[in-house]
Amino acid sequence: MRILKDGCRLYGPEDGKVSAAGNWTGRMVICRDSGAKRITQSVNDYTHGSSRAVVNPNAEEVLYVANGEGACRINGFDYRLRSGTGVFIPPGAVYSIENSGPGTLRIIGACCPEDLQRRFIEDPLGLASRRANVVQQIINCLLYGERLQTSAHSETLTKGCQFRSSHCFKQRCLGNQDHLKCFTPSGLQIP
Repeated sequence: MRILKDGCRLYGPEDGKVSAAGNWTGRMVICRDSGAKRITQSVNDYTHGSSRAVVNPNAEEVLYVANGEGACRINGFDYRLRSGTGVFIPPGAVYSIENSGPGTLRIIGACCPEDLQRRFIEDPLGLASRRANVVQQIINCLLYGERLQTSAHSETLTKGCQFRSSHCFKQRCLGNQDHLKCFTPSGLQIP
């Protein structure tokens, strides 16, 4: 690290603390330990396979794919990654990275603020039981006319769609159009 004028710093490729777990190797370049007060920057390399799930309970995180391809699983849903892709992860979201390509998947990450409670999650699908609960509520809505009781008024159930509580449920899809859709337990749409 080189300290420049007015408190600026220049970090080299050898700077930072290196950590590893499974197919992931990360280098924390910028953080409190290196002089930053409110932000971190890390260089993360993933070999072929899936990483352990991680959560930042108190920080927003952005990821930028510098090289490679794969998927980012956020709260149980997979999103394709390739060079040039950016990902925003809100506080509390559980995510993992899968490298499906032949080479190393390199992702540059930044957290704000630095989350001292950041940790690996062994069972990221405590989420599965939440989804099952919402699915049961939808079935009860359809069969018995009960209203949905979802947390924070909405629950993401399928990739790209968000379900909101109403007499059955509203499905919000691409184009910001709201459509009221009801389905029988067998999957038939009720107009």
